[in-house]
Amino acid sequence: DVDGKVGIGTITPLQLLHVEATGGNSNIQIFRQDADGITSGNGLGGIKWGGTQDGGTTSHALAAGIFAYADGTWSTTTNDSPGRLEFWTNPDGSGAAAKAMRINGGGDIIIGDGATTADVGKIYNSVNDGQMRISGGSSDQGGAHIALYGGSASATNNVKIEGDNFLLN
Repeated sequence: DVDGKVGIGTITPLQLLHVEATGGNSNIQIFRQDADGITSGNGLGGIKWGGTQDGGTTSHALAAGIFAYADGTWSTTTNDSPGRLEFWTNPDGSGAAAKAMRINGGGDIIIGDGATTADVGKIYNSVNDGQMRISGGSSDQGGAHIALYGGSASATNNVKIEGDNFLLN
């Protein structure tokens, strides 16, 4: 429209991008086409939030973003297309956005950048054995763990807490 707004499914967009559907889904699809195949780590698309403070001439700061990546090699014969989502934020005073959280193809939530096991909090969702673990690092490094079992993973331990130091109130 005359205000620079784009409407998909509407002739009166209310925002810069307005997607509307009547009687159906208003999904937005982002697809990567790659003749050489999609492999683990390939970017699939994302949404970025940021801004400028100098009139838009030089400084484009990324404040936050959600990005999709392949989480393994894709197969066209089996329709196997593992993916993960990464959530990025820009901490105050850091000057750059960094990965804050990841949801991998198996449904695990990894909090932190994932560079080392010592500084990453993890929430594991193991659908095969009814187990949920919350981990503050690997056990060999003294990390704390809370495990909740609802299946056959441990018939005698429904709740398990491990670590060098912990407090229950």
